[in-house]
Amino acid sequence: MNASSSPPVRVRPVSAHLVARLGGAARLTCPVAGSPPPLLEWRKDGAQVLPGWRRFSRQGNTLHVARLTADDAGVYVCVAVNGFGTERVTTELFVIDPETSGAPALSGGGEGPADNLLTSVHGPPVISASPDHPDRRVRAPLGSRLQLGCAADGHPPPQLKWYKAGRPVLPSTRLYVQEDGQLVFSQLVRSDEAVFICVASNIFGSANHSFSLQVSEPVSADPLFLEVPANSTVAEGDTAVLRCRVQSVSKAHLKWVRRLSAGAAPTFNHTQTVTIKGRRYAVLSGASSSQQGDRFSSELRLPAVSVEQQGVYVCLAANGHGYLGREALLQVISAPPSSAPALLLALPAVAVVALVLAAACCLHRRRQRTVRAALLPPAARPGADGASVSHKHEPAPILDYRQLRHLDVV
Repeated sequence: MNASSSPPVRVRPVSAHLVARLGGAARLTCPVAGSPPPLLEWRKDGAQVLPGWRRFSRQGNTLHVARLTADDAGVYVCVAVNGFGTERVTTELFVIDPETSGAPALSGGGEGPADNLLTSVHGPPVISASPDHPDRRVRAPLGSRLQLGCAADGHPPPQLKWYKAGRPVLPSTRLYVQEDGQLVFSQLVRSDEAVFICVASNIFGSANHSFSLQVSEPVSADPLFLEVPANSTVAEGDTAVLRCRVQSVSKAHLKWVRRLSAGAAPTFNHTQTVTIKGRRYAVLSGASSSQQGDRFSSELRLPAVSVEQQGVYVCLAANGHGYLGREALLQVISAPPSSAPALLLALPAVAVVALVLAAACCLHRRRQRTVRAALLPPAARPGADGASVSHKHEPAPILDYRQLRHLDVV
């Protein structure tokens, strides 16, 4: 081989994508050199570009296409050959209409850098992982509502399509795609178990994200208590804390109420009173609530508690199907004396108080059973998590779940 001979080589980089305006012109370059100078052949989608093709012309190492149509889009390959080797330069041409694609107007004639929109803000879609299902595995109970999110970025804005087991998702009254691209199941059924794939695409490419959906056993339509408030004894001046936690297939509303004695006027930590089957309760404010999926929690803190605040407290949980309540007895005792002599002098009184508290405890147990029957209708069977109250098979009480929502003060 002559020392001056060389195979064709690319002398400068060429973008793999070129975007041009519908009706405008495109210029595709083939920057190759070799010794002897290589012969060039242009191909579009595998077919040779012949000299007789209208609107196509060659000038040196450049292929010009005038008055672009949608059919001119495709993959163009320049094949450079001499006696010592071959070099190929591939460019994919996109032909877009700025009025419908969302892209800005392009410079005419395919002469400027705006032709290659990938060098600016344009690009293929990118799908970000769903924060609710980072491992792509989704488990939800039968009959519940579920939303699968597919957040995709790109310019032009990508179009989203959903596929179930490789086939397009067909919208129905139970399964549909929202404008923001989320796939919504209004009520899960067993046949929903499958792999769902979200595909985002624009003229520059596509991306996909998959979810593996499993439908578990249904949970009760009524709220189900996972943690009930516990009976507690607190020294006067300390902070009393009552907690409850429920599981609910729909939005749950948690309330704290305290039973009022006949003729008593509530004087602490409440916004209003309600009457349930002839008994008055104070609706308490200041509780904190949180939600994690289908779990709802509430915590009621009573700082610097006083003896007047002891009594029966009830955590009420309501959703669109019904409500349940769980009660706890809060006892507040006076702070113990600070000195030993005072403690010795107080021993007889303590013994008397202990007897009184024991009697009061028995009395309160009776009151608890009375409160269950009076506050909410009793369940057919006591639950494993404590006494259960339900209204499914009883006449509707004065306070129903709609009123509970209205009184949502936590």
